Amino acid sequence: MDECNPTRIPIHDGTKLTVNDQDKEILDKEGIHRYQSIIGSLTYAMQGTRSDLAYAVSLCSRFLAKPTATHMGIAKGVLRYLKGVTDLGITYHRDNAENLLRAHRLQLSR
Repeated sequence: MDECNPTRIPIHDGTKLTVNDQDKEILDKEGIHRYQSIIGSLTYAMQGTRSDLAYAVSLCSRFLAKPTATHMGIAKGVLRYLKGVTDLGITYHRDNAENLLRAHRLQLSR
C-alpha cells in the first residue's frame, strides 16, 4: 500500500456491504486475519483522532467474521484515503471561559 494512489473520500456515498452471497468467496484464513488487523488498526486510529473514518470503519467492522474480497477492497480504500490526507490533523485547545477542550481541524504544512 506504500505506492497506492490516494483518494479524497474514505468511502463512496451509497456503498452497501452485504453478508457473504452465494457467488462471493470468503477470504482464506490469512486474508481474514489481514482484514481483521486492518480494521483493528483503523478503529484505533479512528478513536479520538480520526473521526472522519467512523462511518467507513464501523461499516467494515460488521464483517470481521466472514469478509469477502469486496470487504477487503473497501478497507483498502480507507487506507488509500489515509494516504491522501496525511497533512490533516486535529488539535485540542482548552477554552478558558468554559474550561472545556475543543477540537480544531487544521491543515499541517509539509
